[in-house]
Amino acid sequence: MRVASFREQETVAMETAEGTRRFDPAVSPISDQHDRGLGAVVSLPDLTERERRKERLVVLNRVLRHNLRNTVEVLSAHAELLDVDESQVQHRDAVLESADALLDVAARARSIEEFVASARETECFDLETDRSAPSLDGLAFDRIRAAPWAAPPDQSDRTEGRDRQRA
Repeated sequence: MRVASFREQETVAMETAEGTRRFDPAVSPISDQHDRGLGAVVSLPDLTERERRKERLVVLNRVLRHNLRNTVEVLSAHAELLDVDESQVQHRDAVLESADALLDVAARARSIEEFVASARETECFDLETDRSAPSLDGLAFDRIRAAPWAAPPDQSDRTEGRDRQRA
């Protein structure tokens, strides 16, 4: 593989004795005191285990959120079926509100995970020479303003059904 092709690739897959491994190529040019190119140093950090751990964490996070939502929905359904007198209504409603809050936490965790995953996309600018490069303050502000947790998740399906059942 030629050095120029390493510069164009985000990751490189190579067959090794242990199987296919993924590497993150980095090319550093070498020049002399007159800025004449002498060659390049290519480093290939192995990303395979880190990517596997990341995939496992994503799956674990998804399973935990799924289990949390299912358990909270079961608790909510049982609480809604309770036949309570007037003195206990506030306790049942507190259970239902807490269940809704837990579902909100799960929804926000998913939003944050999606936001972090999308943040992997990067843009490169030469801040000294590229006058069309956006300001760092502007980029950061736009990114934060667009964050999914800035607005509450849509809960209309969940709360409308509960309101009808309580009435």
